[in-house]
Amino acid sequence: MAGQLAAAGHKEAIDAMMPSCGPDPSGSRAPRTYRRGRLAGSGGRLAGSRRPRRPSTTAGSEVPQAEAIAVAIYGALLTTFTASKITDSVHRAAGPGAEPHEIADQVSTGKITEAAAHAPAADRTDFAHSLITGYDGALHTMLWVLVAVGAVLTVLVVRLLRPTTATAPTT
Repeated sequence: MAGQLAAAGHKEAIDAMMPSCGPDPSGSRAPRTYRRGRLAGSGGRLAGSRRPRRPSTTAGSEVPQAEAIAVAIYGALLTTFTASKITDSVHRAAGPGAEPHEIADQVSTGKITEAAAHAPAADRTDFAHSLITGYDGALHTMLWVLVAVGAVLTVLVVRLLRPTTATAPTT
């Protein structure tokens, strides 16, 4: 029970940080989102607007392929970093037969109570806390990786946009 409360408190903190558009006043259960010059689900485009060209997408989804690949890589790295941070506590609390990558996958998707259920009832609170701490450390590591990637790409873009020096005419 205490492990569920600790995990629920963490989820509430994350939910409080995430902005929400809220429900559609027309009674629809789907949240309203603004996409491509109109409210999604509002029944039409803006007057005089043309349908924009879409980039190539994966299997009919709205996400371009490059973004889908980046999100998949990000998720895989985050789960791997989480598994490396929680391996010791998983083996201590859940036993040597527990699979850290399976538990890290549950933690990375927000299922902390299910992940904490691998530990005996007496240790669930401490185990849930160690899972949250490990996820926090993995998220910090992932953010530093993204900072490094951003810095490298910034240098690359600045170098590519730098004006070239004109060569002196030869006579």
